[in-house]
Amino acid sequence: MSLASLTSPEFGEEGGVRPRYRSLIALAALVGGYVLSRRTPGVEAVAWLGAAQGCLAVAAACRGRVCKVSLVAAVVLLGAGWFGMRCREAPLSARPLLEAAEGSMVVELEGVITSAVREVVAPDRGPAFLRRPAARFELNVRAMIRSEAASAAKGVVLVRVVGTGAMPGPGSVVRLMGVLEPVASPINPGESDRRLWSAQDGRVGTLLVSSPELIRPVTSAAPGVVDRAQSVIARLRERARAGLARVLGDDENPAAAGMVQALLLGTYEPGVREVADAMSRVGLMHLLAISGFHLIVLARMGSLAFRVIGDPRGLEPWVIGGLVVAYAAVLPAEAPVLRAALMVLALLAAENCGRRYVRLSVLGWVACVLLLWRPMELWSLGFQLSFGIVGALLYTGRRWHERLLGSEGTRLIARPAPRTSLGEIRRFMIDEAGRAATTAVLAWLVAAPIVLHHTGLLSPLAIPATLLLTPIVAAMLVVGYPVLLLGLAWPWAGASLAPLLTEPAKWVSDGAMWLDGLPTGSLRLPAVSAGFAACAFAAVVIGARSLSWRRLGAVLCALVFWLGAEVWVAPAMSWRGLARVDALSVGDGSCLLVRCRDGALGTDAILWDCGSLRRGLGDRVLARALRELG
Repeated sequence: MSLASLTSPEFGEEGGVRPRYRSLIALAALVGGYVLSRRTPGVEAVAWLGAAQGCLAVAAACRGRVCKVSLVAAVVLLGAGWFGMRCREAPLSARPLLEAAEGSMVVELEGVITSAVREVVAPDRGPAFLRRPAARFELNVRAMIRSEAASAAKGVVLVRVVGTGAMPGPGSVVRLMGVLEPVASPINPGESDRRLWSAQDGRVGTLLVSSPELIRPVTSAAPGVVDRAQSVIARLRERARAGLARVLGDDENPAAAGMVQALLLGTYEPGVREVADAMSRVGLMHLLAISGFHLIVLARMGSLAFRVIGDPRGLEPWVIGGLVVAYAAVLPAEAPVLRAALMVLALLAAENCGRRYVRLSVLGWVACVLLLWRPMELWSLGFQLSFGIVGALLYTGRRWHERLLGSEGTRLIARPAPRTSLGEIRRFMIDEAGRAATTAVLAWLVAAPIVLHHTGLLSPLAIPATLLLTPIVAAMLVVGYPVLLLGLAWPWAGASLAPLLTEPAKWVSDGAMWLDGLPTGSLRLPAVSAGFAACAFAAVVIGARSLSWRRLGAVLCALVFWLGAEVWVAPAMSWRGLARVDALSVGDGSCLLVRCRDGALGTDAILWDCGSLRRGLGDRVLARALRELG
């Protein structure tokens, strides 16, 4: 396996053959179709698909440039039609559930539990009925019960059960009764349309069950093959979570134990939320959330093991691929996990199939597959960061290293190291440190405009924080994977190694909290446009690859002036008149944003009365709304 570096020379650059990035053209056409379909919600999917058939007919009848343009147009229209089918138009089998959810009706459903039953953290204030313990799980609906007769209905429902009691586990066929509510529509500025995200996953709403006694197992029915597989995976994930919890035990620092669980299994306990928010603000969330970094560390561990024991039969790529698949199976079935697993497996297959592929082209096809599976991922921060950073490293990483460190090795060494094993180790360590530093700089320059557009956060200390804490997190992963296996087989053996995980976790959490407390740890800026983010991303990638230092400096200065105009001029220009009052929806309270003019471009603003029982309102919902309002 050759996953040692994402920035190694690509095929076609050295051999004189210019690589063809057909996958990037297909990706751009697919993205254009998705954006077009979302901007024109009144056009039905059948209209887009009909127009695509016309373009395909033109492409079949013509040759040359007309054929190519027709094919690209057909992909755009097919993408628009596919987005409409997946995210806007519900299938006929889900219509009965959607109609019942729109009226918030009391329904009785029959289905299969496909996820583990998890406890819901109750709010620490408010009426007593809101602070009652609750549990939730996902139900794959089979039928809706009406007058003791079952009618066909399919869809995924998120079930919330109030109260405590024994409940069936994953894979059980149950009947339950409750109030079916629809997926909430966006009501405040800056909120994403959760209806589109739920539609692509087949989720039709939330079922509120007032008591566990309203859940009855159905012993006469058996789950299908797909439901059975989902339940097996759910039980495996729950077993891994329970095994790691037994290994960690009752640690004195719940934040450290919660960080270990988030780092290895992607599950976030209440005690780790504060640390996770701090790491997100200082630009370290990629170290905590399960990402390609974690899977590459796992792959590198397997590769080093094969280097030690030898690989006479060529089993290395198969075993490492199996490790990645098995690890992804015990993680939560969320987009970042599946995205990272697919990226690593695709690059692994391209490296070991006996042919030479351009890695950037392989990455483009992976992005197309993911967007076909989950179209709304196009607008997610994680998708844009994953493919943006990895694509930039593949496209320009090698030349960026050469420009900073020199083509004949690093320039950080004053004189050649002696030809001894100690000198070679020293040279290797300095070279790796230099590559890590230049990679961190390039990744931050690429990610900063995308993060700024989505969150309004700028993390100036992200580069030194990444260089400081990444080795600790990587060491935790190297130790954590064997501990996780020991916890599944022999919890008593894994418990003896728990301090090797919790102590570094304390260092990482303390370091993140300290960096977040610094005045320059993170800066909050108003929302910047998508145009600025796209232009800044393109300028950094092209400038790092081909521009001279003088031209690159001029481009960065122009981007800084553009950013200044977006931060200081655009908010004052976002509304007209002498005064303005915006009322925000906070549920059981009121929240008013009052603004008045203070000169040509200045604005005085005050936020009046923001009280609510909703958790996370102040630091999430309200922050996004105020940033969207300028």
